Amino acid sequence: MRLVRICLATSILAVIALTSCSRQPSALPSPPAAPSVATIGKYPLVVTDDLGTQVSFDSPPQRIISLAPNITEILFAIGLQDRVVGVTSFCDYPPEAAHKEQVGGYTNFSVEKIVSLDPDVVFAAHGSPMALIESLYNLGLKVFGLRPLSYDEVTDRIELIGRICDVQPAATTLATHMLEARDEIRVATQALPPQQRPLALCVVGLDPLWVAGPGTFIDDMLQVCGARNVAGDIGKKWSEISMEAVVAADPDILIITYTRNDEKSAADYLRDLQANETWRGVKAVQQGRIIIVDEDLVTLPGPRLAEGLRVMARSIHPKLFGDYGERRGE
Repeated sequence: MRLVRICLATSILAVIALTSCSRQPSALPSPPAAPSVATIGKYPLVVTDDLGTQVSFDSPPQRIISLAPNITEILFAIGLQDRVVGVTSFCDYPPEAAHKEQVGGYTNFSVEKIVSLDPDVVFAAHGSPMALIESLYNLGLKVFGLRPLSYDEVTDRIELIGRICDVQPAATTLATHMLEARDEIRVATQALPPQQRPLALCVVGLDPLWVAGPGTFIDDMLQVCGARNVAGDIGKKWSEISMEAVVAADPDILIITYTRNDEKSAADYLRDLQANETWRGVKAVQQGRIIIVDEDLVTLPGPRLAEGLRVMARSIHPKLFGDYGERRGE
């Protein structure tokens, strides 16, 4: 189970997750207001996080705890692995992250364990129960909330973490790499006429059927890759959808996200869907246009979204991007 599946579960169970706080009278805006930095390049540094809470840093934090897999990836990617003293049990990428001290699960982390690690800052993400976050506040711990909702906001938050931790050059390099990947793909697809922009549906769960709607990274990435999101008008970011709605939309492409423990291939998924009388009526199944993508590449708001973009671009428009990896030396 990864970040999106956990967030879906918490939504279903109506868990309050980083959307309200006694330190701010209203809920976290959607999309959130961009965090502001009162002082840049020197300390003390005062930053407003995605909760609307002002957080002050007298010096670069040296003991960092991450409460989400995507945050852990960012910290490692910008060279902060030696400062990370605690992660959740879901933080398994890069592989070295699994060797860090674990503070519990994503939604049930141990406050006592976090306190024992004496962190300078705890980076939290959407999905962490507010009651536990409040416990950290009440114990005097510094918590910084992050909730990027788009590809661009992910790169912005990467640079923000870099400023907070005084590793801005590395963070800027990473953010720039991600933006360059996006821009290269966008330039190649922007002139495509509507008839060359296939209807795509990204399925994040088959039973029940859950899809990625507007305001998600996937919706953002589909547009960049020259596709139209079938679920773009459903009004919810992650939503259950009926098979009747799928058949009526008749997508040209089905994108199915999988976990690393999933041993099914695209051929396996196609065979299973073709065996279902209802799915057989969908154009994507009839034409065998089933794309399977590691969910970490398209649902975790972190560095690997750039890789997810490349995978989606190659799969959606193979004639445009068939040699994309080779051209980039990958």
